[in-house]
Amino acid sequence: MTDKGTILVVDDIPSYPDLQADTLTAKGHQALPTDSGETALAGGRHRTEFAEGEQTEKELRHSEYFLNMLLETIPIPIFYKNREGRYLGFNKAWETFFGKSREEALGKSVFDISPTELPEVYNARDIQLFEKQGVQAYESQVRDAHDAMHDVVFHKASLTDTQGAIIGLIGAILDVTERKHAEEELQRYSAELEKNNKELQDALADVKQLSGLLPICASCKQIRDDKGYWKSVESYLKEHFEVVFSHGLCPECEKKMYEDLDKLVKENN
Repeated sequence: MTDKGTILVVDDIPSYPDLQADTLTAKGHQALPTDSGETALAGGRHRTEFAEGEQTEKELRHSEYFLNMLLETIPIPIFYKNREGRYLGFNKAWETFFGKSREEALGKSVFDISPTELPEVYNARDIQLFEKQGVQAYESQVRDAHDAMHDVVFHKASLTDTQGAIIGLIGAILDVTERKHAEEELQRYSAELEKNNKELQDALADVKQLSGLLPICASCKQIRDDKGYWKSVESYLKEHFEVVFSHGLCPECEKKMYEDLDKLVKENN
């Protein structure tokens, strides 16, 4: 207690009986007299703690800046919510995808952001992460700022505090629309190829190939089948190859036909 009745408390300050106050002051420390006449040193330890605190705060600010820059440069929409399902933050890709600014979306829920047929699905999944810590990855659909429907994969995880209590969730939206279209095209081509292959196999199964010796009459040119019946070439080929014939005359037969016709006319005259 000082002579003016003021109580002075110095915590964890070492005493230096052999040092004078002016010496300590010259070294940059605060010198306090004690009842025994010794000199107490105050300020050195506190200055050190203050400097360490400033360094820690600087590192935290730098880490926070780095994380914010990292989120902003990631090209896929990323968001995080509190346990009430309201948006606490998101990156630029999320704003661009949904066409919402921070002022428009912060503090809002999926029911405020998305059309009426989709929020129930999103919210049901969110509740699962609020009730039990975990990770999710599932396919769904999302409408963008231009009302176009996208096929997406949601990746979500519960957010916890230092005590392990769930305080919200963080999520990312991966657009797989082009991949889905490519898969559908591949499936369509695969189905078409399978159909064509089946038709080809059926056609090959229907073809009856000839093998071995084929008996044919040297005079009338009829063919004997495997049952011993003589048939015209047309009939035989039509039965075994399911072909349809069209009739015409080759040049030699046409010439002979007209020669025979002229001879017949001359004989009648």
